Parts: sequence; C-alpha cells; structure tokens
Amino acid sequence: MKISLLPLLLLLVLLGGCGSGAEGGAVVDADAANAGQRETAERMARFMAGGQFDQIVAELGPRAEVMDLDAEDWLWLAKARLGQNEVPKAVSVLRKGLEAFPADLEQSLVLSDVYQRLNLVSKALEILDDAAAEGAESSAYQLSLGVALGRQNRLKDATLAFQRAADLGADLGDVEYNLGLIRAAGGDHEGALGNFEAALSYDLSNIHAKREKAHTLLRLTVPGEELDAGLLPMVEEVLEVAPQDWRAWRLGAELLLLLGDPVAAQMYATRALEFSGNEATVEALYVQAARAAKKQLESEGILDPDQGSRRRGGPPIPASVRERAKAARKEAAKKQADSP
Repeated sequence: MKISLLPLLLLLVLLGGCGSGAEGGAVVDADAANAGQRETAERMARFMAGGQFDQIVAELGPRAEVMDLDAEDWLWLAKARLGQNEVPKAVSVLRKGLEAFPADLEQSLVLSDVYQRLNLVSKALEILDDAAAEGAESSAYQLSLGVALGRQNRLKDATLAFQRAADLGADLGDVEYNLGLIRAAGGDHEGALGNFEAALSYDLSNIHAKREKAHTLLRLTVPGEELDAGLLPMVEEVLEVAPQDWRAWRLGAELLLLLGDPVAAQMYATRALEFSGNEATVEALYVQAARAAKKQLESEGILDPDQGSRRRGGPPIPASVRERAKAARKEAAKKQADSP
C-alpha cells in the first residue's frame, strides 16, 4: 500500500515531532521560512520594477514600526521611499535598518549614497566609517568611499580607495571613470582623458564616460582653436540613451554657445535647468545663453528690442533637439504621475 508523505510532513510541522522528529520539524520550518523570504523578495522586486512603491510601503511599513523586518526587507522599504521621493523617510528607514542589522553593508552603501546626493558628504563618510568598523571591505565599499573622499577634494585618499576597489575586483571601467573624475577635479585633464578613454575601452556604452570624455576634450581645447567636430554628436549620443542627463544638456549648451548658436544653447540650458533642479552652474550658463540669444535675434530683426517679443518666429531649432526634449519631458511627467 502506498503511503502519502504529505500528511506525515504536515503532522511533524504541526506537532513539532518527537525524538529525532523534532529535528526534522526544525528543518521543515527553516525551509518554509526560506521559501517565504524568497517569495517576499520576488514580490518586492515585481513591485519595484513596476513602480508600485505604495504596495511595498503598505506591506512592509507596518512591520517596520515594530522592527519586524529582515535586512533585505529594510532595503526594499528604503528603496520604495526613495522611489516616492520621500527622502527623509528613506533615511529614517535605513537608520532603523542599520540599528537592527549594523553589519549590513548594502544598507550602509545606500544610505551613504543618499547623503552624498543631499551634499551631506560628512554624514556619508560617517556611515562608511561605521561600516568599516563592522568589517566592511568590498569593491563596492571602496568605490563609495572613493566618491565621497573625492567630493571632499581628498584626491589622494580617493585615488587610493579606487585602486583598492580595483584590487578587490571592481569593474575596471567604473574604476577608470572615477579616477578620471578625480584627475579632472585636480586639473589633470590629459590624465583624465586617458582614464575616460580606458573606461570606454572596457564598455563603449558607458554614457557617463562618453559625456566626460567630451567635457574633457572641451577643457583641453585652446581658446581660438576650432572645436572638435565630434564633440556635439558625442553629447547627442548620451542624450539619446539618457534624455534626463542634465550634465549632458549643460555640456551641449556650452558647446552650442562656442559654435555660435545661442538660441539652441538656450534651449539646451533650459532642459539642463529642468532636470538639475536649477543647479547653480546651469543657472549662470542659462543667463549667458539667453542674453546671447536675445542679442542675436535682435540683430537679425527677429526680436523687437523695444517690444521684447519675436516678430518672425526665430530660427528653427533642430528637430532632433526638439524630439529629445519632448521625450525627456514626457518621461519626467510619467515618473511624476506614477509617484503617489
């Protein structure tokens, strides 16, 4: 007669077994717990991919109030809060998560990154120091440390951190890109150019390295010399992939001013302002471009200097520029609409 094992397993779980059966029950309980964690992780990943941040908050938020989350759940909740643009709440979640799991490196790295985005670099370094005290030593940790040190202009220390990251197996393209930023910040544009080219040799699709290579080539251009004809197309390649990259829009505005097209430069600077949240360097560039555009339009009789308005519609802005700006605005509006 065939006996089904399922009722027996259920009975062991319910009763906890007896004798050697107790150990079997513990194994089953552990397996069930692991399966539950996997199921939760898969569900959170689906919510995150679909931008359903409110679902994550609704499920994990009440458990966070009573500190009933594992390390991975704290991270999901923090990322959901960031997705909702609730940065202070994300910081609070991560701090509570680190209180519960002080050795969890991933939470430390996310919190450090948040602080750096808020320009609270000293706080970011405090978090990284705490992580080091807990034994953190990984390529991701060293990369994060190098970025923070670089932002404090501690360029030698940052360089050492990036070199340690490479020794620990970090992506060499990432290392070269970050070393390039450090060298550029220190005024070594020739060295920085070599780093950005090396980063692109590892990954031609690295849009950040491509943007910074164009930026560095611009810095290396001697005043009065003709600009490299490939710089603006390089920036446009970046914007094709990342239409909300405000640094690329800003660089495009700089190039267009130098190329004698202040009207298009003003349009690029407008997008840079929009996507940077009115970053100070972009504001200054926008004013410069707007003044140059006004002067050009007045000289061409398109803008009435007395009325301050256009008379014949102005020169056409390239269709590719208009389409990129339109696509970027639509994407930004969609993200705003998806946020609760």
